[in-house]
Amino acid sequence: MVKKFISIVFAMVAFFSVNNASAQEPVNNFNKNEFQIGVYAGARDCDKNAFGDFAKNYVNNKDDNNLFDFGVNYQYLRNVNNRLGVGAEANLGFSHANLENQKGDETGSLRQINASLMGVGRFYWIHKDHFGLYSKLALGAEATNKDVVLNEDFKKEQNVSDKALEGDQQVRFAVKGSPIGIDFGGKHIRGFVETNISTSVTVTAGAKFSF
Repeated sequence: MVKKFISIVFAMVAFFSVNNASAQEPVNNFNKNEFQIGVYAGARDCDKNAFGDFAKNYVNNKDDNNLFDFGVNYQYLRNVNNRLGVGAEANLGFSHANLENQKGDETGSLRQINASLMGVGRFYWIHKDHFGLYSKLALGAEATNKDVVLNEDFKKEQNVSDKALEGDQQVRFAVKGSPIGIDFGGKHIRGFVETNISTSVTVTAGAKFSF
């Protein structure tokens, strides 16, 4: 489902960029400061080994070993010229997957909180008065906190201890690429949609404000 949705977004981006590239005039003046806020959704690979012994040995992930990933994105860029911008971004998200036992009965969930702070660079391939096509690369650190939540009846039935449900807490180096992004609107306020590939595969949409 997620892969199909992302494929549709890629197709829409390609169609929109081809039809708008020749119709717009390039931006001669540019705003130096840009703030962006957006929401993202997609899928994150699930490593059950990191969610504790019980999840690793006894529980099947109902969502095909993926976590549903969603959250909010904040970004500030300082535009060097009308092509290149550099700055920083912060992401705060939540990942979730339903759990089931060997019989297929729902037994609980895997939950993960994700927070990252990254330096980011963006390059416009096309930058027009009302449309832009760009790519981004971000480098930084991501902190994750994992948790296993079981239904009380199932927890008692299995006689599982809280220790066995403890997940992994980790801070690690993170890389996020946004190969295709588009923005559209006016000189100071624009909407945007962009694809992201990192520890998760997501699509981000929102608004950006520049001055």
